[in-house]
Amino acid sequence: MTGEGNMISKDLISELPEEILYFTLSLLSLREAARTSILSSRWRYLWKTTSRSISLDLLAMKGSSHPNCGCGSALCENGKRRNRLLRTERSEFIGWVNQILQLDYSPTLDSFRLRFYMKRKFAHLIDKWISVAIAKRVQKIYINLSPLDREGNSSPDKGGCFSVSEIEIDARNLTRLEYWGGPVKFSFLNAPQLSNVAIRNMLFDYSSPLTYALRRLSSDLPKLESLILSVKPIQEIKIPCQLPLFVNLKKLVLIFVLPLSLWSLIPLFMASPYLQRLEVHELQPVGSVTAGLLVPGLIVIVPVPTLPDY
Repeated sequence: MTGEGNMISKDLISELPEEILYFTLSLLSLREAARTSILSSRWRYLWKTTSRSISLDLLAMKGSSHPNCGCGSALCENGKRRNRLLRTERSEFIGWVNQILQLDYSPTLDSFRLRFYMKRKFAHLIDKWISVAIAKRVQKIYINLSPLDREGNSSPDKGGCFSVSEIEIDARNLTRLEYWGGPVKFSFLNAPQLSNVAIRNMLFDYSSPLTYALRRLSSDLPKLESLILSVKPIQEIKIPCQLPLFVNLKKLVLIFVLPLSLWSLIPLFMASPYLQRLEVHELQPVGSVTAGLLVPGLIVIVPVPTLPDY
């Protein structure tokens, strides 16, 4: 204070130890942390070194969830306003993501999370963002292209990603993959470390995951240890008596809609000589083809060195 009513401004926050500054920034979202770059020259690049994870979420960007108005968006004025809002936020989101990825100098990433309403015209952007994460040797990737908001309401954009027919995986350091969507063809070009896989189909088309698992999954992913699959009644799928071995598979989770005969799965069990745990869950349809009630069940398999004599 220099005189009555006069004050000298002083940046006391920037004088704090770096450990406290890093801890403070770690409590902020990526967007909030980036905003601190305007506080002072010391803060300009500080946010870039606080985290090795990137979370890009369209809904979380402004904290909006676009609540369902209860009627068709094409006929509802609220729906039209929500569509306009979504288009504006999507445009801002794309600019924000491009800026974040351009300014992030981290050589590696622990995790990369993307939540975005996908339309065909945005596919090249999503490919570019994922390529940036892979170039940084990301360990975990979470991608949600669902047209549902965080409250489970239908979003203004009904597009979804059901037009996707093939997904190519080329990520040397990827260890976990979860997919939930329409039936697609998977091509694992280079995923030598992938050990944890979950493939669940929507629209109750459950033949694709099991069919793929029985044919190529064991050879594509030799280090696979945990596998979660959506399956249809096994009697509708012809399982060969001999299957390629899952030499490292320890946990198998099957999710089905209709009654399932475990006897039909014996070839799959025999192809998994080191299986330690089997979980069988029944999915009961509730209301729509994309929603269901998961009824948990559990069967624990403990392998024994030799079969008992009878």
